[in-house]
Amino acid sequence: MSNYTDKVKRLEEHLKAQPQEGLDNFHHFDHGVYQRGGTVKAGTVATGAVHLSRGSLVLAKGSMAFYTPSGVVVRDAPWCEVTEPLTKRVMYAITDCVLIAILETEEITPEDVELAHTVKDYGMLERYVHELEGE
Repeated sequence: MSNYTDKVKRLEEHLKAQPQEGLDNFHHFDHGVYQRGGTVKAGTVATGAVHLSRGSLVLAKGSMAFYTPSGVVVRDAPWCEVTEPLTKRVMYAITDCVLIAILETEEITPEDVELAHTVKDYGMLERYVHELEGE
């Protein structure tokens, strides 16, 4: 496990002990493209799932800090970046933000997209890889 991965795991354990607030998400499907967006309130620290597929992340509104293996980077809307497979985002909303993830998929429900294209955390990723290697 990398130092980055260990730090993210520790952060997630700490966050689990904090009050949780749901995100105001929206979902849109159109001709093999899935968009999942949400509003993130200023001051929110969040981690995303581990993405198994390539996609895009759009910061449509606000200013957000991302913790990456290379350090912290701050992005201001409008901003977009390709999300490579095995990416797990760690985010801090400096201001109220709107994020939109875009993914090519044939799935037609948010639940099916999550099952096909993400795993919740690094522990699940390790189990997923182990299952693939066992096939």
